[in-house]
Amino acid sequence: MREEFEQWLKQEKYAISTITQYCSAISYISVHYSEQNNKHIDLYEINNIDSINKLVEKYGTSGEYKEIGNMRNGGIRAAINAYARFLEQKESEPELTSTPLTEDKLEVLDRAFKLILPVLSRYICNILIEKDKNNWWRKYVLGKLKDVNTLRKLPKESSDDDYIESLDIPACLNIIECNWLDVFRDKMDDRQRTWAHVLHDIRNYYQAHFNTKTIKNSSIDDISLELAIMLRFMRPIDTYVADRISEMKKVFENKYRDDNGIIINYRPKLPKSKDYALYIFNDEILNKRQLVLAVIRNYVKDKPNVTLNDLQHIFVKKINGPYNIVDSYDNANKKYPTRYFLDEIINLDQRIVVCNQWGKDNIPQFLQKANELGYNITKKED
Repeated sequence: MREEFEQWLKQEKYAISTITQYCSAISYISVHYSEQNNKHIDLYEINNIDSINKLVEKYGTSGEYKEIGNMRNGGIRAAINAYARFLEQKESEPELTSTPLTEDKLEVLDRAFKLILPVLSRYICNILIEKDKNNWWRKYVLGKLKDVNTLRKLPKESSDDDYIESLDIPACLNIIECNWLDVFRDKMDDRQRTWAHVLHDIRNYYQAHFNTKTIKNSSIDDISLELAIMLRFMRPIDTYVADRISEMKKVFENKYRDDNGIIINYRPKLPKSKDYALYIFNDEILNKRQLVLAVIRNYVKDKPNVTLNDLQHIFVKKINGPYNIVDSYDNANKKYPTRYFLDEIINLDQRIVVCNQWGKDNIPQFLQKANELGYNITKKED
């Protein structure tokens, strides 16, 4: 198991010195925990994630062995956290050469996000460390993220490894957006930025349904498309992870192929009163909310000197009930916090956000305006 852990650390692109320290730290914890229990315990012989998670708590910042966890500048605690993630990934990874997987649509996406997270968080943080080695966390993370719930979960003072391990998928994607102009524009292309926005929506949608195990509006094609977006986003970052997601996508699709190799689409029948239309814009398939956000972002990119007042005049201030199509972050957060993309801040003359309230009654007016501005938007055929 030690060799597998070491190999996993290499795949996660840890430094050689860190790999050596982490492997040694797991052995150190084994000795310490054995002494506390008066029996021989080797963590490398434990492959039960629940047992390891209990040790993560014991050696955590508030656990009974926190003093040990704090040793080596927090390296002991970081090592057991990494070992837990290694076991989680080991448990969740498919045996791609064996029989088809049995997990449902929710689980395959959850597994894909778990595969992405450790690589993406380290990639993002390494770029920020290059920008400001001594103050990167406070400057580019704590100083830029606006979501209170996210900030509450993040450590204020700790080691770089602890900072990296504290990030989840939404935090990673938000860090990219908040630091796009200053940092990531030179490291990623515009397509990755768009895919990051889409992944944010995908993660939020499926996370909301994960506990109830219900998806009302997702076909096999939807899941395949979302996995394709993940691998396109990750390909420039880590080809190994992208290849794994590609294989996951193939295995998932093969579960639903008929004898002729055609994917059977199990999309549930939807009430006719609802409009679940999708649109194609800049080679991306988007729902109404995503489309409006993408068009306005594209307009701002083309005209970086535009102001909030300009946008409200150009796109008509209100065509979706009482809500401005675009508004200042402060006003939207104060009056209608759930009706705007508060995590998708656009920095112009002030911080602005885009309304997320779109349906069949108001989207035609927006599409007409977008068409007048020269944007090519087509409706995706069922």
